[in-house]
Amino acid sequence: MKIGILTYYRVANFGANLQALSTYFYLNNHVYHLFFIHFMPADLYNWTNDASNSQKQEHLRFIDSILGDDQSKLIHSGDDMTAVIQDNGIEGLIIGSDSLLQHHPLLERIKAGRRRPFWIQKVSSDRMFPNLFWGCGLPNTLPKAIMAVSSQNSKYKLFSPTVKRRMKQSLSSFGYISVRDEWTKQLVKSVTSKDVDVTPDPVFAFNQNCKELLAKAPDVKHKFSIPDKYVLVSLGSQCLSMNQLKDLKEQLESQGKSCVALPMPTGLSFCHPFDYEIKCPLCPLDWYNLIKYSCGYIGSNMHPIVVSLHNAVPCYSIDYWVNTNFWNNPVNDGSGKVEHIMNVFGTSSNRTILENGKCITSVSEIVGSLSNFPVKSVAAKATEYYQRYLKMMANIENSFCI
Repeated sequence: MKIGILTYYRVANFGANLQALSTYFYLNNHVYHLFFIHFMPADLYNWTNDASNSQKQEHLRFIDSILGDDQSKLIHSGDDMTAVIQDNGIEGLIIGSDSLLQHHPLLERIKAGRRRPFWIQKVSSDRMFPNLFWGCGLPNTLPKAIMAVSSQNSKYKLFSPTVKRRMKQSLSSFGYISVRDEWTKQLVKSVTSKDVDVTPDPVFAFNQNCKELLAKAPDVKHKFSIPDKYVLVSLGSQCLSMNQLKDLKEQLESQGKSCVALPMPTGLSFCHPFDYEIKCPLCPLDWYNLIKYSCGYIGSNMHPIVVSLHNAVPCYSIDYWVNTNFWNNPVNDGSGKVEHIMNVFGTSSNRTILENGKCITSVSEIVGSLSNFPVKSVAAKATEYYQRYLKMMANIENSFCI
């Protein structure tokens, strides 16, 4: 059976690359023919990110080296999608994983202004219903499944009745739906009145699905000339001051661990006093291995936390993936994707949110959280989560057989 995969994968995002490849190897190992659909709406395609050109090319080289010809050319519309499905003989479609089931209504996007009373936050069309990720414009006869998607803080309680009716109609065409967080589960329930499964991000199966790609720990440390015991620090901004980072360095060194600055695809977004720094361009697989073999991770994004938990690596989240109110202040309303996964693994105390762009948690508390990290219970939960992943994939396969 030839299965199409609709997700973001040819992007300068480590987590997006790896979740797609985890799905690719799982289904390939189960004797399916995979074909990735390179969809990006025109308005998003023209919305360039800040990743350097060399880093963008590193992501694309990595993807192409594995997928080869098992992917489409870039498409922008529903008509393009229909043509890809027909021309390539696609017999089933999986949408996911990633933050694909989004809709951000006007009331959510009105924010207080500085020079004017308010302004309206602009979003690209992939973050607004209707779009292909919701199944809009796809053939009704094509078997389809939604896998481990997120709604990225979409305020579903603000959805209009008309929009919810149209969403329900779109989602009714799917044989299976799962989401990767409780907030998105409640979104789907508010639209369809049905419960759906909360399932793992495919990166929670990366060690099993992609084991042949993994390097050995000594090879990784030798390649990047880093010490045996190291803690990665990857921040989206200068949310920890230089004094805080100096304190962090000293406290970890007293434990025999070195701090290593880890870039995002956009490069390093913070100044630091560390002796070690990973440079861009950085291969997504190297990024994964650096986290896998570390003594700890401190940072801002979700997928590094997923990689850490998958490998029972002590981690601390300085989380900015939370909702904001009209005044642009962060709100702990349960919609955060990092918040959900930390709760699932019993590590919610290893997370803080920013206040006015700064981390107010003390360095001693961060270091203590890493030292007291419940490695055994996290490892056990990771094993359980992998079994849940296998059940999700079996349910998707069964939905196609039906």
